[in-house]
Amino acid sequence: MNMFNRFIITTLLVLFTSQVFATKPLLTNAKRIDHKTILITFDQPVKMPEYPVNKGLSVNLYSERDPQNPASTLTYYLGSAMANADFFFQNR
Repeated sequence: MNMFNRFIITTLLVLFTSQVFATKPLLTNAKRIDHKTILITFDQPVKMPEYPVNKGLSVNLYSERDPQNPASTLTYYLGSAMANADFFFQNR
């Protein structure tokens, strides 16, 4: 019985510590790999839930509009129009 108690306590401690150190995943990189596809990289493995969950990810798109050419607004870029900003994401 003593071995069984140690096993139970050890198992509970392992489960507890694994949940204590779990953190919310952060976005580390985002690339546009196709005209309809964005590849997003997180800082840790992310498992999709088995049941439907309403989760969202906010992505900023911008367009460089040319006043001489109204059709120039048909191209949208992933990121921000600010200098040295490749992408901007908000974790929610």
